[in-house]
Amino acid sequence: MIRILNLKPFSAGLLFVLMLVAAVVAHLLRPRYLLADSLPPVVLEKQVPAEFGDWNQESDVPIVVVNPQSLEVVNRVYSQVLTRNYLNRSTGDRVMLSIAYGRDQSDSTALHIPDVCYPAQGFQIVAREELVLYNASSTLPVRRFVAVVGSRSEPLTYWTVVGKHVALGGLSRKLAQISYGIHGDIPDGLVFRVSSISSDPAKAFAAQAMFIRDLDSQMSPDTRLRYMGSGGVL
Repeated sequence: MIRILNLKPFSAGLLFVLMLVAAVVAHLLRPRYLLADSLPPVVLEKQVPAEFGDWNQESDVPIVVVNPQSLEVVNRVYSQVLTRNYLNRSTGDRVMLSIAYGRDQSDSTALHIPDVCYPAQGFQIVAREELVLYNASSTLPVRRFVAVVGSRSEPLTYWTVVGKHVALGGLSRKLAQISYGIHGDIPDGLVFRVSSISSDPAKAFAAQAMFIRDLDSQMSPDTRLRYMGSGGVL
């Protein structure tokens, strides 16, 4: 036997009011302001120097940075992308730099991280770890792993910045997005990746740490905030 629930006029009216209030609150809490408009601008080509310390951009060497994302994804998610090769004149170490920046970190335009993108392109991820790099001007939480496909071994260091904070992992990036969203802001985001083609991960990671430390020392406080966060991790 099916019992049909008949709401009294008062109950039906109250239910309607509650639904209306919920809809209004959801609308009011919907993020609508781009945080990037109130922070120092990110201009990759101008703010990342071609020369600093003992590092020089190798403009005459073909870019060998692997882009594990399709062009469609890059165009949809990011507003700026920078890829360069650098050579250390003193040590002979080479690193590959890739930075991708997006002004809008909504669900549909969220950062795509190397942990996900590399395996999607056939790489195997080994020796994953998280640690903190202690630079002259800041502390920087990072994630490291070695990506392997065929004979190519690529030790890689990366981090992401959402708004003003380093966020490692999908959960921390989502929490950062929600935290900004509560205040009506849509955060921007950046993926900073340094890698090397090397069969010696320890040596490659040491060179990458030196590259990051030397770059950190060349940045102004405002620029460092945008590329390396405020020193904490969410």
